[in-house]
This record gives sequence, C-alpha cells and structure tokens, in this order.
Amino acid sequence: MLYTGIANLLIGTVLALWLVREFVAAGFSTRERLGFRSPRRTLVAVFLAGVLGLALYVVQHPPSTDPIVVLNAFAQVLPVSIAEIVVCWVLVGGSVLALLRKRGTNEPLSKAIALVVSSVLFGVYHLAHSPPFNTPEMIGLLTGVGVVTSLFYFVGQAAYGALVLHNFLALFGVTSALAEAGQLGTYQEPVVPLLVTAAVSLTVLVSMERTLILSSGDTPSGTAED
Repeated sequence: MLYTGIANLLIGTVLALWLVREFVAAGFSTRERLGFRSPRRTLVAVFLAGVLGLALYVVQHPPSTDPIVVLNAFAQVLPVSIAEIVVCWVLVGGSVLALLRKRGTNEPLSKAIALVVSSVLFGVYHLAHSPPFNTPEMIGLLTGVGVVTSLFYFVGQAAYGALVLHNFLALFGVTSALAEAGQLGTYQEPVVPLLVTAAVSLTVLVSMERTLILSSGDTPSGTAED
C-alpha cells in the first residue's frame, strides 16, 4: 500500500501530471499531442488496445485464461502501469517530442527519438525492482515491451489506449510469476483489495488529467486539436 500510494499515485501520477500541466500551460505542448484525446477517440483507442492486448496474451499460452484470474492480475498491475505511462511516456517522452519539435526536427525523427528514450527509460528503471525484473535479460525484454507501447502511444497518440495495451503486455509475466510461486489459485476468486486499488488508481488518473490538464489544454493559438 505504501509503494502504491507514494510511488505510483502521489509521485508517478499526481506529481507527474502536475508537471505535465505546467508544460501545457506554458504552451510547450498540448494535451492532444500528449495523448489525451477526445472521449470518442479515447474509447476507440482503448477498445483496439484491449483487443490487441488480449490477443497477445492468449497467443503466448499463459498459465491461465480464467477471466477472474486475468481480472485480478490486470488489477494488480494497473497502478504500476499508470505511473509508468505517465512518467516514461507522457512526461518524459512527451517532453522530448515537444523539445525536438520546437527545435525544428521533422516529425518522424522526433517521434523515433522519443520512442527510444521512453522505451529505454522503461526498461532501465526496472533496476530498482526486485528479482527477476532487475536482471539484464529481463531489462532487455522489458525495453522491447516498451517499444510496443511506444508505437501505440506515439503513432496513435492515445495515452489511455497505450495504458491498456501496456497493462496487457505485463499480464503474462505476472501470471507466470504467480504460477511459479504456487499462488495462482488465490487469484481464482475476486481479490477485493486489488480491484479497489486499481479502481482508485484509475480514478486518480482520470480526475487529475481532467482537472489539471484540461483546464490548460488550449493550444498556443487558442484552439484545441481533436
């Protein structure tokens, strides 16, 4: 609870989005370029990401496809994924992209550089995690996962879609670790604390994004992009 509350919610979500708000308010970037699009585009992106993410999970022949197990595992990973998306992609990746644009770098190259920075940052930060996620092999693998998330984020410009896809990409590793530890059986019933924590984390993300960034979300010219 301390890790989730302090590292993921307060620092990785609230503080990071407050910094993003300052960037938007200063005209450094826009909410749309940072992946916070209209409700319609957001729903479409989330749906597509969910279908793609679930398909990628199933084709890996995971330890379990039980809907309750998948739901619990999805809920367990979600608070961490939210902080990862906000910090690695929205805050850092979005800043790199905006800086390169300001300096006149062409769009494809700007996105390619931002993609590499976000993906490598996501992989390398796992040095702070416990084994086996802090091993060189796992860091390399997770950097590859970061590239997949980056493609969805920078090409589709959809933060919530990238979040859903990113969370699904983590499911195989989580369920495999649970199976190896003999704990998968405990996930066959709804784990209320995990579900509540996930719901709170998502609520914080949406409320902070809407209240902090929407209020300063006009483009420098005074018109909002779709």
